[in-house]
Amino acid sequence: MAVLLACAIADVRAPALLAEALRKASFVGHDSSGLAATSEGRLVVWKKPVPIEELLREFEGEISTTRASVCLGHARWATHGAPQEANTHPLLDCRGELALAHNGIVENFADLRKELRASGHNFVSKTDSEVLAHIVGARLASGLKPEEALAEALTLAEGSIATAFLWLKEPTSVFCACKNSRLFLGRGSKGCFCSSELSCLHGLADRYAELEGGEMAILRPEGIEVFKLSGLEPIEKAFEPLEVSLEEARGQGHPHLTLREIWEQFYKLQDSLRLQEPYLSQMARLLATSEELFLVGRGSSYNACLAASYLFSSLAYKAAHAVRLAEFLGHYGDALNVATTVLVADDVGGGPELEEVVRLAKSRGATVLGITNKLGSFLTHMARLYLCQHSGPPLGVISMRTFTAQVLVFIQLALKMAELKGKVGHVELEEHLEALKGVPELVRKTIETSEEAAKKAAREYAKKSFFFVLGRGLGYPTALEGLQKLMEVAGIGGLSYPAGESKHGPISLIEEGFPVIFVCQMDETHEALLGNIMEMRARGARIITVAEEGDEEARELSHAFLPVPSNVPTFLTPIIYAIPLQLFAYYCSLARGLNPDARKSTMAS
Repeated sequence: MAVLLACAIADVRAPALLAEALRKASFVGHDSSGLAATSEGRLVVWKKPVPIEELLREFEGEISTTRASVCLGHARWATHGAPQEANTHPLLDCRGELALAHNGIVENFADLRKELRASGHNFVSKTDSEVLAHIVGARLASGLKPEEALAEALTLAEGSIATAFLWLKEPTSVFCACKNSRLFLGRGSKGCFCSSELSCLHGLADRYAELEGGEMAILRPEGIEVFKLSGLEPIEKAFEPLEVSLEEARGQGHPHLTLREIWEQFYKLQDSLRLQEPYLSQMARLLATSEELFLVGRGSSYNACLAASYLFSSLAYKAAHAVRLAEFLGHYGDALNVATTVLVADDVGGGPELEEVVRLAKSRGATVLGITNKLGSFLTHMARLYLCQHSGPPLGVISMRTFTAQVLVFIQLALKMAELKGKVGHVELEEHLEALKGVPELVRKTIETSEEAAKKAAREYAKKSFFFVLGRGLGYPTALEGLQKLMEVAGIGGLSYPAGESKHGPISLIEEGFPVIFVCQMDETHEALLGNIMEMRARGARIITVAEEGDEEARELSHAFLPVPSNVPTFLTPIIYAIPLQLFAYYCSLARGLNPDARKSTMAS
């Protein structure tokens, strides 16, 4: 997944035009890039596991002189298959007659690949996406029309899919479709376009529309036809004027990339739920049988590890020690042995500190596991087993997705451990799994519920120079994450503390008007945390509370109230309660006259 772009234009400079358009999205993190075009009866492909700029420098001459009216481009952030040329999009079918690119995850690719191999298909990549090229190619060979072949492929494939392909036998057409995903369609004076990034359409399209899940489109130089995937019934799409700057286009309709990061959790967390079952089960089994378990991370990943230590204990009855990466060797390095399991969670999966920890742990015989967002990283090469958190390509700003995606992965591991150990009943497990499926929609609802309240609170408190952010139980790692975002995005200092410990130091610093944020989830800690709020308020603190919208007790005790939807299951609260704190940090940055997108993390994770 990363950037997908295709065009069908009236002249024959499609490859050069598309190359320049793809450059506009080079800010989206990617490890590989490629282009394909139908030119003079043949399929031409340029691709390598390198950034867009490097690819275009190497093939600039060929791309600029190749005559084609349709072209397909892709910048890949690996989720299945390391960054290698064979895994780089566009991908071909067995006959070499079509080129296809895909954003998203095909959940059932292993089963589809097995069926296709049994019928004689040969695969050259380790991607999940290649099955789509082979299914479409096979259906075309059987006599189906391109739109019928694509519709059938998306019926068979499960997961999140935004895809487009070119076919030699229709050299002036592009076929694209979405399932649990989206693309943007564009029309302009030069022709028609589809893209996962609005920025690619900037300067090319005068008007645009969104191709939604369950829809497909055919792009030709003279226009765009849109159909429902089911039944191929034609759809009339309303195209709106594309009147935004390039910077606004990069925000996908949001004024800043940081806000885009927050909103896109709705899409990205759907992919974080699409872990490969065999690897999830295998890792859960290794965790469940370990004699001593350490969860190691830095920044937001440490906060996720701390949340995981609560989740492993409460759901799977498994003790785990959450440790900051920089402190791990000093505290526990000499105690590592063959009975130890070290699970490292890290967004980028590399860096000197991480490499030192992993190497020492392996040298002592410890089992090293990984959770990361970057395939091909040091961690994926060195870990006995790893899971990809699927939080999407980085956008070059402070990540809002690391904590929520990694916590979601940890929850799935906790539930799988509980199942393996017999610590959860069948009915309860089904209820938990059903609640998990609803996380993306719950995130969207939380943003809608809390955004205005976060704006208002930010206007009132953004000028404060120091905050306390407190929580109990699972609320404490959420509080840590909230403070980290306040520091990173808004440049505001603070201290995060377990609320039950606030009497031992923090409360002595409270004076009239001092801002204190409480994470107040509705669980067994609720009553005690209300007591902490009362104590702080009695000393003159200004109380900002993240709590369920129906929590009237917390609302009455608060000067500012950041609501989340009611009845959030306790094990999901770290994800959901982090959202209002992200919004508060973002709007505090704006209220302080800062550009949140200009604030870069100094950490590797």
